[in-house]
Amino acid sequence: MIKLTYLIKKRQDLSDGAFATFWRETHARLVEEFADTLDIKRYAMNRRIDTVCNACVSKARELASSNYDGVIEFWWASIEDYQAGAGSPDGLKAIDAIVDAERRFIDFSKSTSFFTDEEMIFDRVATAKSAPAKRVAGNSKVSLLNETTSEALIK
Repeated sequence: MIKLTYLIKKRQDLSDGAFATFWRETHARLVEEFADTLDIKRYAMNRRIDTVCNACVSKARELASSNYDGVIEFWWASIEDYQAGAGSPDGLKAIDAIVDAERRFIDFSKSTSFFTDEEMIFDRVATAKSAPAKRVAGNSKVSLLNETTSEALIK
């Protein structure tokens, strides 16, 4: 599978709620409307969540903190399928409509995108769907130490 990964930053003039609503109710529906024209096999919205885990993961890897508000993922069977859909007259109109909608909620100057060739190494979600669920005894909450207050946080 070929995937377009789109790291997005919301426009500053939008609240978090307005950003999320427009993304879900306008952009996602528009992409779904044009999915056949563009031969899109899958579309996923990944909204950033605020959690102490973001800082923990970044610190453990010495990463710069991320300022992206989300990730959009589009899948095609091949780069040729993407090119055929996006390059057709109807595909060009669809891309124009989608980009026009994106201008209304995404800050293009602070966002980026790139194509990848997805190679699935394992998929425990698909496996879990076909296998019976295992029951785990005990508490499933995770306790993290908040470095700034030395308090245990339960998430």
